[in-house]
Amino acid sequence: MTLTAFYDLEFGPVSFDFVTFLVRAMMERDRRGCDGLHVVVVPHEAGLGGFSRHWGPHDEAATRWRLWHIVVAACPLAGATVTLAATREQARKMSYRAEHSWAPEGKAHLAAPIMDAARKGTPVPRLAATEAARRYVDAWLVREGRKVVTLTMRRQSNDPARNADRAAWLALAAWLEKVGYCVVTLDDAHDALCKGRGYVELDVDLRLALYERAAMNVVGNNGLAALLWHSAAPYLRVAAGLPAEWKANIGLAQGEQIPWATRDQVLMYAPDTFEAMRAALTDWENAKP
Repeated sequence: MTLTAFYDLEFGPVSFDFVTFLVRAMMERDRRGCDGLHVVVVPHEAGLGGFSRHWGPHDEAATRWRLWHIVVAACPLAGATVTLAATREQARKMSYRAEHSWAPEGKAHLAAPIMDAARKGTPVPRLAATEAARRYVDAWLVREGRKVVTLTMRRQSNDPARNADRAAWLALAAWLEKVGYCVVTLDDAHDALCKGRGYVELDVDLRLALYERAAMNVVGNNGLAALLWHSAAPYLRVAAGLPAEWKANIGLAQGEQIPWATRDQVLMYAPDTFEAMRAALTDWENAKP
């Protein structure tokens, strides 16, 4: 049996928050005993370009690009197939035909229900890169021959207070290279692509495959952190504090760790200074068995 899950663009952003919806859909799939997952993206016909709610500074063209390269591209990470409904009416008819349908109301991309379920002992499934993406990344890393640490920096015009201190991150990169790691710096997709780059910045599957194969992934205060904490990849997520709405929306209070996190998956509640990030990585190195 296949669960058909509906992602409504009237409420859900065209962003990496979608991966949280995917995990919630996987949990609903498992709860119902289904063995397949199909995602239907429901357009918001009164919204931006007739298909999405406004979110951030993105215009219609950028939002459509993100729809294909984030929302649609992320579905294989959950082992899911995907349909872009042409109209809300088409999506409604699909819900009638599906034996098992999950069409949550409101903001189903928020993580608080996952956190609550995990604290009660419910297993939380993980997103995973496809085998093809892993093969491509493995071929690259075998040639490199050193353990990789990725640095995912945030540099966006939307909410610039969350952006990375680039000088501190570059100092961290230099230190990591000095102690023997291969550092792969990942920019936001629009920055990388405008510079003529974009290997894993462009493709979410390749990005997750690299994260999975890396020794550690340091990520700033951006949406890509959600991709990491819903995977089995190691991470150090760096941010001084949590916005007030996180307690209700994300289900975490200041200082809390994610309930299903492993030893190599850490939320660091400190500013992204070179000294703080180096200290956290040194503690991680020293704690390795």
